[in-house]
Amino acid sequence: MKVSRGARPSTGSRYLWTSAIVWAAIWLGTAVVLKDGGGFAGMIPILTIGTAWFLAVVPALAAGSDGDRPGQD
Repeated sequence: MKVSRGARPSTGSRYLWTSAIVWAAIWLGTAVVLKDGGGFAGMIPILTIGTAWFLAVVPALAAGSDGDRPGQD
């Protein structure tokens, strides 16, 4: 039995907001901890990849995992 996307309209939005808040806290915490050591610049690529993964890639993968792929009957 499939559940339509309309059954849970706020799940995706809630995920994005929660992820954005968590990643903002991670960025801020990392900046505070590394402010005197100067290592924050080296962390930017790592933080960027993590942020992009959880705010762009995971939602895109979740949107495509509903089983309604074209060409599959």
